[in-house]
Amino acid sequence: MENNNDLEGKLNMFQSRVDQEYKEFAKNDFNVKLEYFNSLKPILRERDDFIQDLPSSDEGANFWEKAAQNCPSFRDLLPLEEEDFSISWIESLRCWYEENYVCGVEIALSRNDYLNNRRLTKKFSLLDHTSEGTELKVKKEAECLLFDFFRENDYDLEVFDILYELYINGAYYYCMCDESDSTENK
Repeated sequence: MENNNDLEGKLNMFQSRVDQEYKEFAKNDFNVKLEYFNSLKPILRERDDFIQDLPSSDEGANFWEKAAQNCPSFRDLLPLEEEDFSISWIESLRCWYEENYVCGVEIALSRNDYLNNRRLTKKFSLLDHTSEGTELKVKKEAECLLFDFFRENDYDLEVFDILYELYINGAYYYCMCDESDSTENK
């Protein structure tokens, strides 16, 4: 039987090879996502312009509020201690991929109980694990993954994926609201 140092050395060698393969996979995965995002840009730009011109609905909910209410994973980003957390203060959302393994998010905000900021932005690199963005101007503290995303590096990719899903499929989530409303009214 090999001694413990030899065993750990061999296991570390295997893990290094697995890690190297994963890095290549992650780069390829990102490049596919970037290519897909670039193909969607004209559609998203047109959709975003259309959304911007929409009037508020009869209930007062804006597009992104209604869409976010129907995106189950988005709820996980909201403050943990508050069941009736309103997201009406999210005026717009935009997410994107860039060359060199960079992801970005921008959220425009209306006045709210939590932040003085009117716009939150963040860009981060998947290669060197750096990020830049808005410094939060907090009015009221809340344990909230969405705020942590802009405050820290800890939740970058997981939170980005949720926000990106909501951004790309916003029309789908928005229309889910209308479908459930029309079903209830029958």
